[in-house]
Amino acid sequence: MVFEFEGGLPGYRVSYVDPPLFEDGSGRPVKVDGSAVLEVRMERAASARISGDRVVLTYRGPSRLRRPDMPAVVEVVEVGDFEAVLRWAIGSRGLVPFKVTTFTGPSRLVVDLEHPR
Repeated sequence: MVFEFEGGLPGYRVSYVDPPLFEDGSGRPVKVDGSAVLEVRMERAASARISGDRVVLTYRGPSRLRRPDMPAVVEVVEVGDFEAVLRWAIGSRGLVPFKVTTFTGPSRLVVDLEHPR
């Protein structure tokens, strides 16, 4: 999973979490398919920016991505985009090892899950 940002890389934390997950702001439960859930939390990040008196979306994609063709990932779900905290959950096929890598030019956060054994 690749997250790309305008400007610099935000603070981030990637870890397995126990369901249920709740949507930031509303508190509504968010269902994530998979036998384990890896949460990607990015701080000082958002899927929109304010430009003058208007809001400009910087991410226009879906908030839920089903990935049955990937060996480790079942689905990816946006859990929150509230008060400069952006959260996504990756439903995986078990507690598989993962690696986090960052890049610049453009700023990217990459979460790579190993193939389950």
